[in-house]
Amino acid sequence: NRHARGSTLVDYTPRQLLGVNKRGGFVISAPVEQPDAPLTDAQIRLRVAMQADGAWAKRAAQWRFTRARKIDRLAILLADACVPFRRKTEKDGVTMFRIATDDVPAWLVKDFGPWILSLSARQAALALEEIRAWDGTSHSQRGNLMIDSPRKDQMEWVATLAALAGRSATLRFYSGARSRWRV
Repeated sequence: NRHARGSTLVDYTPRQLLGVNKRGGFVISAPVEQPDAPLTDAQIRLRVAMQADGAWAKRAAQWRFTRARKIDRLAILLADACVPFRRKTEKDGVTMFRIATDDVPAWLVKDFGPWILSLSARQAALALEEIRAWDGTSHSQRGNLMIDSPRKDQMEWVATLAALAGRSATLRFYSGARSRWRV
């Protein structure tokens, strides 16, 4: 997020980089025109899966699921990305996927962050599609992607993905028993 401004480096948030209107929506003019980042589609999709449901356990990547659709999806993504992994079904019915510490690829990260700014419009749209497959949902009437999290920074990066793909996004806070940010 550091960009040169004169002779000094200034930190910018995604909101400052892309512009924000009064209601918290990102101002969109058109999809970003830049080449693909040096990530394969499978790597981008696996990063989304890691952000949604992955965890670090002693520097190894790990996922635990009971839902068949998530189990099947992750197995496909790991195979497509050519990442070696172990799959184990535990006594309680939970399926665990684990990438050993030595096998964790350098490109696999847990959080959305500045790496998103290097994605092309096509790659940003691909990431948004993958978010829908993990923690996202579709608006009942319009079919728009909706996702929420207690972490504002992660939802700002999802809104940034939308902006890069040429889509509008609105970031809102919902308070209550389960306070959260929603895009």
